Amino acid sequence: MADAAATVVANAVDLPGHPRVGRVGAFDLAPDSDLGERLVTQSVGELAPGEIREALEAGIRVAEPLCGSGLIRAAALNLQGETRVIGAQDWTQLVDISVPDRSLIHA
Repeated sequence: MADAAATVVANAVDLPGHPRVGRVGAFDLAPDSDLGERLVTQSVGELAPGEIREALEAGIRVAEPLCGSGLIRAAALNLQGETRVIGAQDWTQLVDISVPDRSLIHA
């Protein structure tokens, strides 16, 4: 469920139809993908600060109810050097950062 939640939140950081966001059908990248012809992001060109803010806020709008319902404990979204965080104020509460092969952020 955590993997699915991470994917949902990451996919929400978006600027639908933006000319600098390159998308292709998932099937074109991986013929065995269960996403079929669904468009997936393949590249993102340089975005204006307002566009970055808009995309991150869209992701936060999706993450907040997931956090509020307890499905996720926190989310950190990053796009072109800008970051938004919701949930836990202390990342050490979420994972044992002494374990070197664990990732704090997924998706």
